[in-house]
Amino acid sequence: MAEANSIKVVGGGLAGCAAALSALMHERGVAIHDPARSARHRVCGEFLSPEVHASLDQLGVWTQAAALRPALMYSMRVHFGRRVCADRLPEPAIGLSRLRLDHLLRAAALAGGAEFVPERQAPSAGCVLATGRQSGAVPGDRIFGFKAHFSGPPGDAVELYFGERFYVGVNPVEDGITNVCGLAPESLLRRLDFSYDRLLELTPALRDRTRPLARTWDWLTTGPLVYGPTRFPSLIPSPELEC
Repeated sequence: MAEANSIKVVGGGLAGCAAALSALMHERGVAIHDPARSARHRVCGEFLSPEVHASLDQLGVWTQAAALRPALMYSMRVHFGRRVCADRLPEPAIGLSRLRLDHLLRAAALAGGAEFVPERQAPSAGCVLATGRQSGAVPGDRIFGFKAHFSGPPGDAVELYFGERFYVGVNPVEDGITNVCGLAPESLLRRLDFSYDRLLELTPALRDRTRPLARTWDWLTTGPLVYGPTRFPSLIPSPELEC
């Protein structure tokens, strides 16, 4: 049982486990409340900017993360229809799947003495709330996220593809796998019968990038997502945009 004065963390994902590791460094007891008994795949871009090195090092897990052999990315490309913005990154970024990163942080927290409580816990005064994004019923054209892993040429860049009212990110992760994920409004997805494979065909650049790849498991989807009071904007290139 956790001590009466221990810190309660609601949510056992990246934020929750990072909070637990920080508390353990200050010699505080920690109880992590999360109904999921183990790490799992989540809808996530799986791109980590260069600053993550210092963050993971501060949490004491950078050596273990590097041992997972994450993919390195040296450049970025942003596609707006036929227009492309491309540049080198000032430092290499890394790609690491949420499954492995979540598992790493959770294992480190438990090894450091945190107690894991496999139950859904309502937030209370004094707890650390780390439950992540919101979902639920929202008015207007609801937004859904989606993700799958692919085998094939992974590349060494993080790529963003903007279509009309949707976007898709493509980047390599560990083991030569490519992560493909994005956001789209419900009205568009319904026209496609919620086929994310069909959505990848909507823009020529995205279609050409993903055709050499082979999806390795079924699409994951999550939503509707809540980001604020405004509806999902139309992602059309601005005429003022310069590359």
